[in-house]
Amino acid sequence: MCKSLFNPSSPYLHPCSYIVQTLMDTDLYKLLKSQRISKEHICYFLYQVLRGLKYIHSANVLHRDLKPSNLLINASCDLKICDFGLARVNDPEHDHKGLLTEYVATRWYRAPEIMLNSKGYTKSIDIWSVGCIFGEMFSCRPLFPGKHYVDQLTLILGVLGYPKREDQAWIVNSNEPIPRSYYGPTSFSS
Repeated sequence: MCKSLFNPSSPYLHPCSYIVQTLMDTDLYKLLKSQRISKEHICYFLYQVLRGLKYIHSANVLHRDLKPSNLLINASCDLKICDFGLARVNDPEHDHKGLLTEYVATRWYRAPEIMLNSKGYTKSIDIWSVGCIFGEMFSCRPLFPGKHYVDQLTLILGVLGYPKREDQAWIVNSNEPIPRSYYGPTSFSS
């Protein structure tokens, strides 16, 4: 029934469609603000996020905005992923250049390849976000709370290290006539 409901030639298609879901008590952001969560809860929440993401990715969908406030939780510790407003289909057989934009994900959870202007990003951008959320559950604070784009990259590279010069060839910004160097901390001030 659901497949025929969303089929354009379906007699059941209506101009408006409503999705009704179970009411959830809170989100992970509010939970982390109010209390420290146990390691068991962290493991259970991470397990549910990864299961949900596996399902989403199996349909070739990128969520593109995973963050604690988009993870809803109820009193039974059931977790649901929400806010698919930035989600896009990522089908390798089709050109999605116009749909896969740089502005995705809240900055603190945004994968470096997006900030470095990669238009051909993959499901790995959601995995990066999950890693940031996982770290935040343990530390009770965001891993990379950048104030702006450059600060965000500086924080990430400060932890992960700077790429070797030969690895920088793929970093291209079509808006810059001269490629920017991302080698070492002094590169950001120039």
